[in-house]
Amino acid sequence: HSLIYAGNEDFVHAKAEGVQPITLTELIEQYDNLMVLRSYSRSDEKLKNAVKYAKKQMGKPYDFEFTYGDDKFYCTKLVFASYREAQIKLKIRNNSGSRELFSDLLKREPLHPLDFMKANVRTVYKSPNLVIENNEVSMSR
Repeated sequence: HSLIYAGNEDFVHAKAEGVQPITLTELIEQYDNLMVLRSYSRSDEKLKNAVKYAKKQMGKPYDFEFTYGDDKFYCTKLVFASYREAQIKLKIRNNSGSRELFSDLLKREPLHPLDFMKANVRTVYKSPNLVIENNEVSMSR
């Protein structure tokens, strides 16, 4: 699952009920494992614009068909669109090893939350039982 941190322990995310807010407490209660990734963007203004865009999408429906466009959202598409609107360019390392823009990938296939691990972002936090190897996440035994 992917979401945008909106400040003050609040987040914006897309789930079956549509785009809506969720608190940090609710997030921890609903999900067993968490990983926090952060853009390398140093622009507070751009990050604020990403949050502003995500908040404007609240109330829009969930995109069960995983389509291209901004009239409905699934979780990773909301995060990507928020960054795109804030002019934060996310690039992903594709299977051939070269980097391409998320916007190009999204035109071909839906984004998966783990796609962000292959992007130009850094890991700020991960649950202790998560293991990251070769851009893959697994659970420790």
